[in-house]
Amino acid sequence: MGVRSIRIALNADTTPLSVSDALVFKSHRQRTREAFGAGYTAVNVDEEEGLTVEGARAVLDEYGIGVASGFFHGPFYNPQEEERIYEAAVRKAKFAHGLGQQCIFVSALVSSPERHAIAGQVRPDEPVSLDKGQFAQMARLLERIGRLWKDQGIDLCFHPHVATYVEAPHEIEHLMEITDPELVRFGPDTGHIFFGGGDPIDFVRRYFSRLAGLHLKDIKADILAKVREEKLSYRQACALGIWTELGTGDIDFPSLFGFLRRMQWSGWAIVETDHTTLQNALQSSRASRRYLQEVIKI
Repeated sequence: MGVRSIRIALNADTTPLSVSDALVFKSHRQRTREAFGAGYTAVNVDEEEGLTVEGARAVLDEYGIGVASGFFHGPFYNPQEEERIYEAAVRKAKFAHGLGQQCIFVSALVSSPERHAIAGQVRPDEPVSLDKGQFAQMARLLERIGRLWKDQGIDLCFHPHVATYVEAPHEIEHLMEITDPELVRFGPDTGHIFFGGGDPIDFVRRYFSRLAGLHLKDIKADILAKVREEKLSYRQACALGIWTELGTGDIDFPSLFGFLRRMQWSGWAIVETDHTTLQNALQSSRASRRYLQEVIKI
């Protein structure tokens, strides 16, 4: 273990604001090529139509890029969706296990106009939050999936995300309280924790025993303040440029990595910038990688 056990990878989903305020699909080859061009040695890999485990491996080998984590999402709180989601989780595990992935980030990422409208502004008494029954359903299904994946050597890393039903500190804390820490691990995103009203370093410390993965994202606090003051939506926040390259926002990455190194943490730290004000995604990915190399020394 030690410093070298913190493994850096890229989630190549960045979209320039000049192109669109929504994520644009990139093929596995495009994502791998971007990771290679930006100086990363590993990349997130997920299923896409026509992509087999063998095909994914061939592209990675062509560029000399390793495989990092994956991503999975759904309305885990809806009992009518449970079997459909579980079947998808079975397929996900087969793909991930075939690639050798050991961590899958999992989010209650469902399109919700109500939550998009109040992103970063969720209060404990918010009427569009989940009730206790929905939280209990989510916990049961996450544990069910977590048990399935654990048997195949894969950690379920719950990933709080802005504009979903688990973004605010009280929502994250409640889900952590009612789930088995061996089955539902923690995979926070520094930017989304901050956006949701939490302190990402504090959350990493509090749930360190469950920390199985991490997304590195920077955010501009002045834009977040404007979003809250003017009650803007998540889409409007992104359009204002709330996300930014590592080291150019307000996340204290030196303190975060100082803690991880002292604790000799081992796991994937995934660089991610949902939207960039730079000319293209490659410039964004390179800028964040350069910051980690020059400032964080990793």
